[in-house]
Amino acid sequence: MKTKTKKHDWLAIWGTLWIGLSAVISVFAYVLAPDHSPNADQQFPELALKSPGFKAVFLTIPDTGRVASSQVQNWLFGASVDQRWIALSEVHEESPSYVVTTAYHDTIFNPYGLIQTKRFWLGTDALGRDVLSRLIIGTRVSFTIGLVAVIISVIIGTLIGAIAGYFRSKIDAVLSWLMNVFWSIPTLLLVLIFTIAMGKGIAVVFVAVGLTMWVDVARIVRGQMLSLREKEFAEAGKALGLTHFRILFRHLLPNTFPSVLVIAASNFASAILVESGLSFLGFGVQPPIPTWGSMIEAHKNYLITGMPWLTLLPGICIILLVLAFTFAGNGLKNKLKGV
Repeated sequence: MKTKTKKHDWLAIWGTLWIGLSAVISVFAYVLAPDHSPNADQQFPELALKSPGFKAVFLTIPDTGRVASSQVQNWLFGASVDQRWIALSEVHEESPSYVVTTAYHDTIFNPYGLIQTKRFWLGTDALGRDVLSRLIIGTRVSFTIGLVAVIISVIIGTLIGAIAGYFRSKIDAVLSWLMNVFWSIPTLLLVLIFTIAMGKGIAVVFVAVGLTMWVDVARIVRGQMLSLREKEFAEAGKALGLTHFRILFRHLLPNTFPSVLVIAASNFASAILVESGLSFLGFGVQPPIPTWGSMIEAHKNYLITGMPWLTLLPGICIILLVLAFTFAGNGLKNKLKGV
């Protein structure tokens, strides 16, 4: 007899699939983005604030002085623009030349097929940049910050929690006091303190967000270590004369990994929210690197002026990715509990 998949299982499956899709988009961001330029920062001021689906005609002039970059560089950082793109308002073919009307003046070229059409599927922003491309590159930024922040928080939190729970006594008292101090300070305020002290930039955001999220991991690991150190296999290791290092890191710590995975999924969602909040306030990743938070901040005034998609689209991206990690974490927790 077949058993029906529970509702939370479907949510966990959706969350896992969405996380996987976001990871693929992050890896191949510059391949998928229509604008392959670094940070999707190709600007057309004369095409600013166009509606989704807008199509424009361009005159492209090759840049022969551009230094070619490798495929790996293009994949990681975007390809430098090898053409000059001039937006046209009118094109009239008069062989052997084209009469083209730009946004600023009329002139006559003989471009020999250098007229190209480009469609902006989600429109353009206030600087005439492709919104879809910046959303895609923003996925990489948010996903990378969340991943690095989780790695930092898991390493620091696991070490501190394991040492505090295993050795107890004065070491536990000092480390628990340190956890309580960090726990009492709001995460966003703590990140702001770090960014103000260390300066702005994407590397600073990586470190700042990671250093403020280790407490949750440390408290979970400490609580489990207090229980595990009293188990029979731990006592047997002590009786056999095994070192504290071997007992702690080889026999006890691996038993905390399932709980750490659950809290890591929660921290991933929190890191994305914190990064978006920082970018919205102007203390996060700095322009021209696109982030969902900075896109919301740059276009918040357009929410009630007939172009709400400029604010809603990055907001929806944040909501979906945060929900995906939340549902995936809940599903993992239920799986471990056997629910």
